[in-house]
Amino acid sequence: MSEATGQGGAQAVVTTAIGMVVGLLGRLAFWAPVIFAMAFFAQVSLKGLKPAMAEQRRLAAEEARMLGVHDELKTEQDGLGRQLEAFSDPIYLERERRAQLMRDAAPEPVLSPTPFSTKQQAPVDGGGTASSGGSANDGPTVR
Repeated sequence: MSEATGQGGAQAVVTTAIGMVVGLLGRLAFWAPVIFAMAFFAQVSLKGLKPAMAEQRRLAAEEARMLGVHDELKTEQDGLGRQLEAFSDPIYLERERRAQLMRDAAPEPVLSPTPFSTKQQAPVDGGGTASSGGSANDGPTVR
């Protein structure tokens, strides 16, 4: 019978230990809001609210910058998407090929002045010059 009593005593100790753990967890759960509030106020008092507000302002400015970058990238993506769509179109590719052939076959433009040129020369009489703020067509400047 001493074995039964020893086994029953061990069972009583286990039951008591489980009861103590459950009671401790219950007390901890009861006081948890107070502990969390105290930890929050300790952090605010030790670290201060100013760094948190400065970080908030920095992040707001960074968000505005990133929104601008996002808009630019979105515009670029749309343009590239249209370009990809055009390059996959056989009619567009054929038109581009023909335009390139026409550009290659076109004569070079003449860069020398002709008697039929519409450009006028700057006046030579020393009146108004192109560098004095007037245009070449203004004529002499009256002072």
